[in-house]
Amino acid sequence: MERMTATEYQAKYGKKKPKTRANRSGGGKRGEPNKTEAKFRDEWLIPKKLNGDVDQIYCEGLTFRMPSGNKYTPDWVTLGTTFLSCEFEINVYEVKKVGRRKSGSKWESGSHDSKVRAREAAYAFPGIIFWWCELEDGEWTVTNMSKR
Repeated sequence: MERMTATEYQAKYGKKKPKTRANRSGGGKRGEPNKTEAKFRDEWLIPKKLNGDVDQIYCEGLTFRMPSGNKYTPDWVTLGTTFLSCEFEINVYEVKKVGRRKSGSKWESGSHDSKVRAREAAYAFPGIIFWWCELEDGEWTVTNMSKR
């Protein structure tokens, strides 16, 4: 099969070739969680909200612009008030699924790029707490990426 140019595609079908978003295992639209993100919300964030540690939960609620020009949109953002003050505590969560191949080697659902951007954002915005969350064999590993 030969590849078409954009002009040939438009002549044949009468419209521009549609732009597609990256294939996701769940939602697909901005602000909708995929299956792993929904599982993290249900198992990790909702109990924190019911416990009173978190006031609000947003899926892809913020986009950070770093000094390098990169953009980073975390999977989950939570807002909570600290116990003795009226200041908001902002937590940001990046959620990835980790598994094993038949050969025993490890694979991640996300790219190395998302971890680099999350780490860059953690250094660029020290007032926000960044968390790296991995699901492996049904267990969550949550690591603090912030400097504090």
